[in-house]
Amino acid sequence: MVALALLAGCTGSGTSTPLAAGQSVRSVHSAGASANAARPAVLASGVPWMRVGRGAPKSSRIVRGSQTVLVSQSFAGTSTPKQNWFWKDNACLTAGTASTPKSSIPACGANAPQDPPGSGTLELTPPNTNALGLAGWHEPLPTANGLEISFNLYAFDGSEPGADGVLVFLSDGSAKHPTKPAGAGGALGYINHNKRNSGLPNAYLGVGFDEYGNFSNYLLDGPGFIPETVAFGGAESAGYAYLGGVTDGSGQPASLPFDIDDPSSPTRQSSAPTVYISLTASGLAEVAIDIHDGNGPVTYVSENIVGINGQPAVPSSVYVGFIASTGTFYNRQQIDNLTIETLQ
Repeated sequence: MVALALLAGCTGSGTSTPLAAGQSVRSVHSAGASANAARPAVLASGVPWMRVGRGAPKSSRIVRGSQTVLVSQSFAGTSTPKQNWFWKDNACLTAGTASTPKSSIPACGANAPQDPPGSGTLELTPPNTNALGLAGWHEPLPTANGLEISFNLYAFDGSEPGADGVLVFLSDGSAKHPTKPAGAGGALGYINHNKRNSGLPNAYLGVGFDEYGNFSNYLLDGPGFIPETVAFGGAESAGYAYLGGVTDGSGQPASLPFDIDDPSSPTRQSSAPTVYISLTASGLAEVAIDIHDGNGPVTYVSENIVGINGQPAVPSSVYVGFIASTGTFYNRQQIDNLTIETLQ
């Protein structure tokens, strides 16, 4: 793939790219969909934060049939069902209490604002530096009929700019599931960016919702620093290589036309993005995002990942889980209303 020199030291951003007529997923943003202005923040390097281009919607190529729900977890209550989840580090339930059983993801306690039972979330990181949190479903899920993962993503109560991001991992179901995240900061718990070919054990795919911008920069053969984007990280066996991500109308890696996070808000966003990640048995991977502007879910990434930078075929089953990380900058990062279902 062509790598771009899009580093933190860049001083300009790409222009908006108009969309082709009829380019749509379940429904589509118009060419004039508004993008948030570049933030007046300054990175540690002293360089202003800014977007890298503007991601353009893509047409969904996945056909959905009679979908079967495999996992449904709101994370709203005081506990999760016995032995249904594995977790590590800061992962906790914001509606958890002193009575939350040890077989459940634990209560956040003083680490997070306490939500009333029925209104909670899964918190992955508090608004602290160099934080990590991991939670995953306890059983491998079959991929023969494809998988679609949907959830609400909250990133708020942070520094300016916010960081670093939330990652959805799929790891080989025939091997042991991951027991702890890899590197913090822009590595999003998926890779150890200071050690080549090192990262989350048995990983197949990492879908990074990168608020700060370094995930694309750290992946093998990645395109450089791209904030507010979605990027695919490849399998352990392929060296955790960059497999693609959000692009502009000319096919160049780009930022989304909206912010994933809202670090200036002390409370969860009332219209936080709802994310849809789809993977077919043959390796077509798509990410659609609904920002609740009336246009519904819009596909921003659609890639046949098998074969890119040595990416192997889709395993017959995968573990599905979540990691969030912070670094020098931070956000409080949470998810809720998770559903995992087949595509057919």
